[in-house]
Amino acid sequence: MSSRDSILQALRSAQHSSQAPEVEHPGSFEQAHLFDDPVEQFLESVKVVAGTTVTCADWKECAQHIENHELFQEAKVLCNLEPKLSFSAPNNGTDQEWVEMHEKDDPHSFEKVDLCIMNGQFGVAENGAIWIDNRFVAQQAILFLTQHLMLTVQRQEIVQNLHQAYSRLSFDSIYYGCFISGPSKTADIEQSLVIGAHGPRSLTVYLIG
Repeated sequence: MSSRDSILQALRSAQHSSQAPEVEHPGSFEQAHLFDDPVEQFLESVKVVAGTTVTCADWKECAQHIENHELFQEAKVLCNLEPKLSFSAPNNGTDQEWVEMHEKDDPHSFEKVDLCIMNGQFGVAENGAIWIDNRFVAQQAILFLTQHLMLTVQRQEIVQNLHQAYSRLSFDSIYYGCFISGPSKTADIEQSLVIGAHGPRSLTVYLIG
């Protein structure tokens, strides 16, 4: 008897119950993966996925830290999509180009952006993911074209897990949204982790408050 025939015979002779056993309802998944300190867990999760975290007391401190950051100082083309932040000219004497974003812009126009600063609506402690939708970014291509990405998240906007995150989402007035978790990375080639393979080379998360 071939292996195929023996498998089919075993399937035919298997006894199937006419009724599946009753299983207790698992309840609300929003109570799964709860952390004593979701903010600290969020910061740790961002680091696990190769991101960098910075905690700031307020928006002024955040702006000052970004202005002194080497990525900001070295960037030639920048895009600021965080309305709560404004920046002065770099103190290293280099010329910088600031690009603005509009809904009808050609996505290819952002291909030379070195640094993009953007608002994240909320963060997820479970995996360090940050939710972004088109209410704050008119051209989502910049999320993947920019060389480096900086996201701001307010401390009170950290949820425990993805179940709580999904309960906050509504697509009545938006058509695009995504979770960003760390910089671009892949391990497809020889199981060797490569950071920045097909998107931002780095992610810096600023936790405000």
